[in-house]
Amino acid sequence: MMTDDSTPAPPADAPPAVPMPEDQPPAPPVDEQVPSAAPDASVAPGPVPEQSTVMAAPRSIDTANYITVPETCQLTDNMGMKFTAYRVEVKPPPVQQNGDDAAAQQTHPQPPQTAVLRRYRDFAWLHTALSKERPGAVVPPMPEKNAVTRFDSHFVEDRRSHLEHFLRRADVHPELHDTRCLDAFLRADDAAFNTAKNAKPGTVPATSANGDVVCRVTGGMAGMSVNGGGRVAPVAPAPEGTAPVAANGAVMMGAVPPQPSISPTSAMGNVTPGASPVRGVKARIKKLFSETKTQLAGKELVHSPDDHLFDEIQAYADALEKQMKSASARATSLVKKNKDSGADYAELGAVLATLGQAEGDGSGSGSVLRAVGETVSTNLAPVATQWAEAELTKLDEPLHDHVKYVAALRYAIEQRSNRRLTYTTALNKLGEKRAALTKFHGSYGVDMKRYDAEMSLQRAEAAAEKARVDFEDCSQRLLREMDRF
Repeated sequence: MMTDDSTPAPPADAPPAVPMPEDQPPAPPVDEQVPSAAPDASVAPGPVPEQSTVMAAPRSIDTANYITVPETCQLTDNMGMKFTAYRVEVKPPPVQQNGDDAAAQQTHPQPPQTAVLRRYRDFAWLHTALSKERPGAVVPPMPEKNAVTRFDSHFVEDRRSHLEHFLRRADVHPELHDTRCLDAFLRADDAAFNTAKNAKPGTVPATSANGDVVCRVTGGMAGMSVNGGGRVAPVAPAPEGTAPVAANGAVMMGAVPPQPSISPTSAMGNVTPGASPVRGVKARIKKLFSETKTQLAGKELVHSPDDHLFDEIQAYADALEKQMKSASARATSLVKKNKDSGADYAELGAVLATLGQAEGDGSGSGSVLRAVGETVSTNLAPVATQWAEAELTKLDEPLHDHVKYVAALRYAIEQRSNRRLTYTTALNKLGEKRAALTKFHGSYGVDMKRYDAEMSLQRAEAAAEKARVDFEDCSQRLLREMDRF
């Protein structure tokens, strides 16, 4: 076995090595060299299949045992409504003894132990926020909402256990473990967590070096810095090209960096738009109808090199969901059947015991009936009940959990389809803006209209570039998820 500092001797018949000038960089590997032919501009750049295999190693859920939901309590809100609060405790992760993780832990100090109270609606917010922050990721399922038995002690304990399982799954998920929403849910105080939950579209939450949670709202609204004590510090608007700084000196580490401006004549630019992002219910409805109109008008959606893979993924998810739902329904039926059998055995044993008592102690049939009734009540009924409980925990619940996972996969596929439609709409609008600009070429006395058309074109180019990046990121994330599914 060869050591790291040993160099193998070249073969005797090997050609002499050609010396390379010191200022000349080494040639890239063969598989990384740029091809001579340019890619087809009519096909949208898609996710590279080789990148889908480069994934972070999945962690076992047992490695996230530093996240616990140890207890619950009953509280009352400002409206006098009672609700169940779940105590979420996060201890510092265990120190790694070797590897890259150990070096990273020495460079960045571990966060302190925290304990927060969260409602079920906060968990539901986290589940939705994970899908929004990392579209294309298969988000772990949550326990269902139940308003009828929500204060029952057995129901609360079962939900507590499942919510803890959900948090640990999210923490070990390679695509979700470093999301801002998960960090805010686990460690932010009430003021900072409410800021994260109530953030408007276009907000980029971040955490400063001193622990302040900083929000950046694009489009003219001033940001806020909420420190650990709940104090809100205003953030002054930052000059273009600089990071905004809060009044308490906290640099907003999540601010949107300025994008380099390129010529509007390029195929697709990334010029920073001059207008604020779309906000408001009416604007979102208008965007929805615009995208739907693009789809209904028969315009072909943009293509990517891996469309056939996603078609196969869609067909696989559809078939798997149908089969899993059928298997889960059968398992639920078996559990119900054995539960009913246990109740029937218990009722039969009570009936036989009553008949034996009616026959009297001196009657031979009475003693037989009582003996059979006792056997049914003490042996058969508990066995059927225990068997039903075993089927519930070992068969029905795992199958039902997998059904929800398949539903999460289908939602991730739908997210990619929505971004594909958004990208197609952006390209169509980009073509319209270019066509509108050509009308002013060679015309005189329309300088202001030409300027407005050029600015509109730049915004359309930036929107198309952002839609392309979102589409590619979602596609690559979905491919990585399929490799782990």
